[in-house]
Amino acid sequence: MSLFRPWDHVWHKGIAWSLPVVGEENFWGGPTYVHGKSYVQLDNNGHQLHRRFTGTEAAEGDVAFGHELDWLTQAGTLLFTETAP
Repeated sequence: MSLFRPWDHVWHKGIAWSLPVVGEENFWGGPTYVHGKSYVQLDNNGHQLHRRFTGTEAAEGDVAFGHELDWLTQAGTLLFTETAP
């Protein structure tokens, strides 16, 4: 746990979870931290690719949708597929 509003990210509130690095692949974007060298731009900037919608739902003014994302390395290798309900 940290501060309610960290001084360097005052827009953050509550708890969040992210998956910025998978193995050697950087899905956060930009430079990668390398111990002893600080931040270095490497050829490891992966991305997520929307594949398809898996469903939609609307009820009382709220709308939700499910979808599938492929997580691809900068070289184009599929690491995994994410399915959100």
